[in-house]
Amino acid sequence: MIIFSGRLFPVEIGQTLTVVGRASNHAQRIDIDLLSGNNHGVDVGDIQLHMSARFQANDTSIVRNTHVRGAGWMQEERRENLIPFNTLNPIKRGGDFKVVIFVDQSA
Repeated sequence: MIIFSGRLFPVEIGQTLTVVGRASNHAQRIDIDLLSGNNHGVDVGDIQLHMSARFQANDTSIVRNTHVRGAGWMQEERRENLIPFNTLNPIKRGGDFKVVIFVDQSA
């Protein structure tokens, strides 16, 4: 597993974040987490965006969620509820991927 952890601040409304990579041939999932606070373990804060592309036999969805400190995980959203994209997970094991995240004010 390869983990990137670094600062992306200041992230502002209207910005676009692009994540590119390649899923390993044996990946079970790819997780992208955008956290508030600092990344030194002192004040991690909330997970503003959790995105998980899953490759298990019984779950090939893209899951999105938010984790609020003190309140826990919010309601999970899955790839299949994104209209008009009612298709299977486009991120594949062993394949290159590109995820574009547009930062706005909506929840």
